[in-house]
Amino acid sequence: MQVWVHKEGQVYTQSYQIGVPDGQVAPTGEKTSKHGTLVRFWPDATMFTTVVFDYDTIKTRLRQQAYLTKGITITLVNEFEDTKYRFFFE
Repeated sequence: MQVWVHKEGQVYTQSYQIGVPDGQVAPTGEKTSKHGTLVRFWPDATMFTTVVFDYDTIKTRLRQQAYLTKGITITLVNEFEDTKYRFFFE
């Protein structure tokens, strides 16, 4: 898993393998006007009983979360199927 946090004009990152951080949260040195968090996740077959996900279930859950947390944007990108879903509710 890789995580990038855009906060206060900077980008911070941290990565994990088998649930353990590879290191501390660290600034990348990149300047940004963005804000928010980006998470990339690849399932590990040594940790999960299945690494195949039901994207309709994930999509539904993220849509619900975006509705309940008004004003935020949640984007789901499925790189295997080359699809992208964006959820935003005022």
